[in-house]
Order: sequence, then C-alpha cells, then structure tokens
Amino acid sequence: MARWGGLRLDSGDPEALSEAVIAWWQSHGEDPRSKTLILSDGLDVEEIERLHRQLHGRVRLCFGWGTLLSNDFRGLLAGDALAPLSLVIKAVSANGRPTVKLSDTAGKTLGPAEEVERYRRVFAGGQAVERRLEV
Repeated sequence: MARWGGLRLDSGDPEALSEAVIAWWQSHGEDPRSKTLILSDGLDVEEIERLHRQLHGRVRLCFGWGTLLSNDFRGLLAGDALAPLSLVIKAVSANGRPTVKLSDTAGKTLGPAEEVERYRRVFAGGQAVERRLEV
C-alpha cells in the first residue's frame, strides 16, 4: 500500500481509519500529503465538514457522497418514514462459487456462513485495521 496513490475507506469509523492509514503511511516512510483518502459510507454535510477539518492538509481528501446527497429527508415525518433505503447490489457467486464480502460494519458481511468463516481464517481471523494495512 505504501506505493499506492491512495485508499478508499468505505466502512467503519472514518476518523479512526483515516488516522490509522496516515500513521501506517508515515511508519513506512511515505508522506500522507502525497496520498489520497476517499471517505464514503453514509456521509452527510456535517460529517464531511468535520472530517475535512480534521484531515485537511494532512492527506488529500475526496468524499464519496451518495445516498444522503440527494435523499436526505431524515426526520421529516413520524417514524422517519422518508429515511433513504440502503440498496446495494452485490454478486452472490462467480463461476459457480459463492462470493464473500468481509466488513468491519455489522450486517455488511455477506456470503455463506462456512465460507465467511473460512475467509476470516485465511485472512488471519481478523478485520482489524492493522491487519488489513499490513497485507
């Protein structure tokens, strides 16, 4: 990852993950100011502004602003009836084999349970940032 131009962080705590990535680049002799972080996953104006204040000048920033850009009607009706749906299309198989998605966010891991467990074992059993960044 040290030679990559950047990284997209799509799930988990964007603040903590950004700090971990910046520290990782620094520990490998890379200048984070020459790297790009793309932050996404449920961002709204307030979160984007907060993250920008925290990270500006320390790393190049981009924001993947999806659902809440055009569909932020949260809290307008009782029971949050206009809250946006979270719709994502994922492949469930490829060439006859099941696909697996591992995630830091509860509920986003996908695939047959036995395959998910196998992938977790193969990738050192963890989703920890430190392990992912060492790969």
